[in-house]
Amino acid sequence: MGGNLGVKSTPGEGSTFWLELQTCNGDSVKSNMLSSNSDRVPEPAESSLQALYIEDDPASLELMRAILSRRINIHLLEAPNAEFGLELARNQLPDLIFMDINLPGMDGFEALQALRLDETTRDIPVIAISAGARSKDIERGLAAGFFDYLNKPLDLKRLTATLARLPGLVKLNGNDP
Repeated sequence: MGGNLGVKSTPGEGSTFWLELQTCNGDSVKSNMLSSNSDRVPEPAESSLQALYIEDDPASLELMRAILSRRINIHLLEAPNAEFGLELARNQLPDLIFMDINLPGMDGFEALQALRLDETTRDIPVIAISAGARSKDIERGLAAGFFDYLNKPLDLKRLTATLARLPGLVKLNGNDP
């Protein structure tokens, strides 16, 4: 993603670690990732399904946009909070929902419960995405009814494997992540 990670260590004195990240206007991350993979960005008209990502973190949204742009049959809808996400889900009926757990206001668990109580959205697969990586968090998420529970930062192979388990949903457009 155009950043640098480094370490400087002196025996007996200690170590210094650093991480440098580029700032961008949002489009440059997607452009950089796509140019390195030489994949084309799908047009919404050629999408065969819709996914909704309910996420309040702009960097996480941008990463998901870049990842899903490699799939020629997905159009991504976005919601910055659960309340708007529920409204979009009811109106657009996406084929798949990615849900951050730690959202402002209503959290991901409450939003999942609301989706399951609504006849129109109860059967949409919902994949939890969270920085909560403890096995207790994952078990709670799966017990609540999430199709899967993925940790941030996203493991692209795990995401691809999860998507592959969804019957008839998505195929890569020729490249693995």
